[in-house]
Amino acid sequence: MSKPSELIGWNDYSYSYGDREIRTINPSIQSGSTVLFESYEDMQLIEKGQYPGVTYGTGGLSTQKSFEEAICKLENGYISRAFPSGINAIICTLMAFTQSGDEVLLTDNVYGPTARFCHKVLAKYNIKITHIESNIGSEISQYINDNT
Repeated sequence: MSKPSELIGWNDYSYSYGDREIRTINPSIQSGSTVLFESYEDMQLIEKGQYPGVTYGTGGLSTQKSFEEAICKLENGYISRAFPSGINAIICTLMAFTQSGDEVLLTDNVYGPTARFCHKVLAKYNIKITHIESNIGSEISQYINDNT
């Protein structure tokens, strides 16, 4: 049994144009980099890590936030993040879940930019990179240890 969509309401995406109200089924596209603040005090909160809003365009304008919220609702998730490319998502994940002394296993058919990132960046953080065959199957257990 399906449940009704929680993604949009009829008044979610509307804006005024002159004396007319225009309603759309999807959010308007918003692009930009520099964000304007209401006050200098708001801008100072950024330095303290206390500003609750968007501080830079790539940090998630309304179009990106609407997409992330929709994915979250569709997947019954807690939170979602959108990235401008697959390699950005891969790099963010690797940086979030690895630390000095860890080991990352890469298959022999790994996406090239991922391998380059691991060897050029993660290796500088004392993260060991080990290449394994992609068809290793159950033998992968011999490569897994406390640092993998």
